[in-house]
Amino acid sequence: MVSVDNQVRLPARNLIDLGMRYRFRMLGKPTVLRVQGQNITNNFSWDVVGAGALMVHQPRQIYAKLTTDL
Repeated sequence: MVSVDNQVRLPARNLIDLGMRYRFRMLGKPTVLRVQGQNITNNFSWDVVGAGALMVHQPRQIYAKLTTDL
């Protein structure tokens, strides 16, 4: 429901988020590579952010992060 009086509805949507971590050693130091994908199927949808307030859900996004101990 979007409105307090239940007059406005949004259909249900399935969003798929995936992530993985790979641990290895780089230059003899412990390292982690983390890759995350959000909204993998690139579904268009709305998010309810308040009574009667909507926001477009973010499109497909992929992030990669490399962390190492020095």
